[in-house]
Amino acid sequence: DVVIIAVSDNAIEIVSKELLALSVNLKREPVVLHTSGSTPLSILDGFEKKGVLYPMMTLSITKPVDFSIVPFFLESSSELVSDVLVKICYSLNSEYRFVSSQERAKLHVAAVFVSNFVNYLIGLSYDISTPNHMFLMPLALETIRKAFLYEHPALVQTGPAKRGDTDTIGKHIALLCDRPEHMEVYELLSRNIMNKNSKKE
Repeated sequence: DVVIIAVSDNAIEIVSKELLALSVNLKREPVVLHTSGSTPLSILDGFEKKGVLYPMMTLSITKPVDFSIVPFFLESSSELVSDVLVKICYSLNSEYRFVSSQERAKLHVAAVFVSNFVNYLIGLSYDISTPNHMFLMPLALETIRKAFLYEHPALVQTGPAKRGDTDTIGKHIALLCDRPEHMEVYELLSRNIMNKNSKKE
């Protein structure tokens, strides 16, 4: 039997303890997995057969997921659990890789940058450009595509901060004077991009 704990990170320990109490009455101890990117395997230490099945993908109830394009990062307590994890990935036609809890945590941080933060920035751009925000889609898609074609995204960085164009940056900041949240993010990112370029020089 396999039990997958797919809950928020702060609920994993609670659910696992409840499950541990229930498993005393089972004839066979189940394989217990959690799906968190940032939670270590050790949170399931009450179970002998434990593992992690972390899908690196943004998931929502309203949109079906094509798991054939979703990479899974796995961790297990034994060869038996490894076999179970691999079978699950095969059944989904998904690519997989075994990593340590620490490696997975770093990947989760990276995923927050590339997904959650990017989505937040797109939201800021919507605020500024509505009702013309849909015209930003080709630019957003091309930016992401190009970033992964090269050795590092910094090689294809463009824009006024990359060029050190302080005149344009000043004009943009003036346009954002009534949007303090947007201005704060714009100034921070522009400064970081310029600092990164100055270090290279």
